[in-house]
Amino acid sequence: MRASADCPADVVRIGAGRGVTSGRQIRVITRSYGPMLVTVAVDSALTRSDCAVVSPTRFARLDATTALLDSCCTASSLTDDEARAQLEMVERIVDDGHRRSLIAIAPHGGDIEPTTDAQAERLAAVLGNASAWSARAWSPTAAFARWHVPSTRLSPDCFPILKPLMDRGFERTVAFHGCSFDGVVVGGTLPSTVRRAVAQAVTAVVGPFGFPVVLAEPESRYSGRDPRNIVNRLCAGDEGSLQLEQGLRVRARFWREIADAVASTLATFAV
Repeated sequence: MRASADCPADVVRIGAGRGVTSGRQIRVITRSYGPMLVTVAVDSALTRSDCAVVSPTRFARLDATTALLDSCCTASSLTDDEARAQLEMVERIVDDGHRRSLIAIAPHGGDIEPTTDAQAERLAAVLGNASAWSARAWSPTAAFARWHVPSTRLSPDCFPILKPLMDRGFERTVAFHGCSFDGVVVGGTLPSTVRRAVAQAVTAVVGPFGFPVVLAEPESRYSGRDPRNIVNRLCAGDEGSLQLEQGLRVRARFWREIADAVASTLATFAV
């Protein structure tokens, strides 16, 4: 078995007739590996009871006797402490039910990309008239492999708290992410003047400690400009998103200061 262009590394190929459609996320639970979140690709060549899993860390063949496919992706009734103990995924929201000015998101919070969920909530708190949403999950050694779904493939239908927000039409959206680059990459669809100002504000915080801050190239993997990206799908316009990709070291040390720098810049531009 091998990954291919039509079967990326975190996609589950399953037979038709299971009541799920391509592009949705499901939970796969195995005896040997435990739970993980994956994206579905329906494959007519497979039988109804068969599925082939290609994960970010290994190749494995699963069938109905070794794996449980569960369409319930999150367990948001749990507290964070309970979810951490049970290696679960939850959604969290800060919202008044109707504000549209700005939402900060972190689709990979908890142990997946640590501190990004705290940054989203921090930004909303500092700005005041803003919302925040995050998905957060825990695993001591394999949170990324278990729970990471690329932002361009995340299906709101599988996240009950996120789904109602999709029709809100936020004027501005901000996404906090982690990345392998040992610094900060500023992307999104906001005007270049705003993105450049954000980069300068973040540089003032982390630059003296040796962390580079760069503007994302338009076609780079960190550009944040893909219309399929959840940060853009939440935004009402075509020039309203901001995406920050941050290395682990800079997040661990300056997560709060980075969020504050973003907040002050957006406030200055009345964004």
